[in-house]
Amino acid sequence: MGAGVHGGFGHTKGYSDAVSLSANLINANRTNERLHINAQKIKPEQGYYDVVIHGKEDSFLFYHPDKKTNNREKDLKGWADISHRTISKYVKNQKDYKGESIRLISCETGKLNNGVAQNLANKLKVNVKAPSDTVWVHPNGKLTIGKRPSQNTGTWNIFKPKNGRRK
Repeated sequence: MGAGVHGGFGHTKGYSDAVSLSANLINANRTNERLHINAQKIKPEQGYYDVVIHGKEDSFLFYHPDKKTNNREKDLKGWADISHRTISKYVKNQKDYKGESIRLISCETGKLNNGVAQNLANKLKVNVKAPSDTVWVHPNGKLTIGKRPSQNTGTWNIFKPKNGRRK
C-alpha cells in the first residue's frame, strides 16, 4: 500500500494543491472536496472511460462514516474494501458507458499483474489502464503517478482481459 492510502488523502502543501487518490467513487461521496473539484478537470483520454475511485493494489475503497466497515487497517477506519465486481456493476449501469476500455484513476490498482485491475479487465471483458503507484490529481486536471506529486515516477499499465479467468 502506498502513500496515497497511508496519508495522502488530501491536500499536499507546497505543490500546487495536488491531491492523491487511493477508493471512493468521488461523485458518490465527497470526503475530499478538493479532490472532487480537481477530478472534474481531468482530460478524457480517447477510447477510455474514466473511473475515479480511491484504491489499492487488491481492492477499491469506499468511505462509510456511519457504518462498521470491513477494512482491518487502522489508518483506514471508516473505509470499506469493495471488489472489482461492485465496480463492474457500477460501470455497466452508467448511461454514458458504451463498452470502451477503462482508465482507472485509482492509486496502485495497476501495481500487481493479477490484482484488481486485471480482475476488472476480466470481468468487464475490456482493457483496463491503471497506475502503478499513487495518482495525484492537480487543480488543472493533470495526473502524475509516483510518491510525490512533483515527480512522475510511476507508469500506466494495461491489463487485457484473459479468457476463463473471470472472477
